[in-house]
Amino acid sequence: MNNSFFEKVIVKCFEPLDIQGSTGIVQIFGKNLTLICFSSNFRQFSSLLPGSEVPVLLSLMTTNCSINNESTPIKKIESFRKLQTPNHCILTGVLVEINPKHFSVSNGQKMELIKKDFGIVDCGIYIEIELDALDKYHIGDIISAEGRLDIKKSDI
Repeated sequence: MNNSFFEKVIVKCFEPLDIQGSTGIVQIFGKNLTLICFSSNFRQFSSLLPGSEVPVLLSLMTTNCSINNESTPIKKIESFRKLQTPNHCILTGVLVEINPKHFSVSNGQKMELIKKDFGIVDCGIYIEIELDALDKYHIGDIISAEGRLDIKKSDI
């Protein structure tokens, strides 16, 4: 993935979700947006002071994704609390990059190599999303997606 898709954001606040402090919610501010994100490696944020600026990768654990047939590109993102998901996200933006990734997974008897396709959507801020089928999407498509907004601190 191109390093230009990492975002510099300001950490506003964070709260652990479990007693061990390994997962948590991180509220960030970047590009005039305030977003609520899930971190599966919360310890990398808990040592920061509120107001710290950090490079991050934002990604969507996609539950719904489709091509939006709008003729004019719309860029918007909203994250909010929804029932059991404290960081639900809905976004619309332009697909700017497609990246196939390969993963090894166990089927119980042997390891299998599976391929998943991910895209970078510019919705005012760059978000990596999982695409359901590579041949369905093309760079320049307007994408609408929904899911859990995740955050990972970058070392760049």
